[in-house]
Amino acid sequence: MISTKGFGIPLLDEYLGGGLDRNTLTTIVGTLGVGKTILSSHWVAEGAKNGEVCVYVSTRMPITTIENYLGNLNFMLDVFDRIYWRVVEVDARQIMPITNEKITEWLENVIGFELEKVDRLVFDVVTSIYRALGDVVLYRRALKSLEMVLYENDVSTIFVEEADSIREASITVGASSCAIYLNYINTQAGETRAMKIIKRYRRTHPLNWIPYEITEDGIQIKRGLCIPKDHEYILIGEEYER
Repeated sequence: MISTKGFGIPLLDEYLGGGLDRNTLTTIVGTLGVGKTILSSHWVAEGAKNGEVCVYVSTRMPITTIENYLGNLNFMLDVFDRIYWRVVEVDARQIMPITNEKITEWLENVIGFELEKVDRLVFDVVTSIYRALGDVVLYRRALKSLEMVLYENDVSTIFVEEADSIREASITVGASSCAIYLNYINTQAGETRAMKIIKRYRRTHPLNWIPYEITEDGIQIKRGLCIPKDHEYILIGEEYER
């Protein structure tokens, strides 16, 4: 039986069949401000609670922002210092020429220890690699090497990607075993944050948008679905039937 690594968000883990499969690559995609970083942080926090070695690599937030922003969320209070937070600026010269050996060397320099010791890894944002390389072909090659290196070292990984549409994220999503897209959608209740599980191997999951809120406790999934109708979405579920 394949083991899973959950987010610690009960309803989301239920939809995912317990969480993300061990030693697989997942992409979390979305626009600015939808909670990609918070959702990914839930995942490493849950791993840290379970005694796993968890690394969060950020290419866009300084450590002070990470401490002030993520460190004060309730689900992080007891585990923040147990997570290895790393801040890096991606430099194409450090990963060229793109080989599995070069990628391994680069990742271990970023992390500060051997990759084989890592249980959970978040790379936020993987879009930074594409921007550094400036070439789609090179980016595809880098993704393939990353995928192989992480698999060989038994590292379960989340890539965070900035994108305005699912289509724009197709390169990274195509390399993933699971992909979750976060966005703002219009409903009869107004603009709502919602996520959609684009794919999850081995598991039947909802095909509609799943509404959620961002609170001091992090991501809170609402019981209900967003069903398309005309030019907006209709919220249905026990929370909205009154």
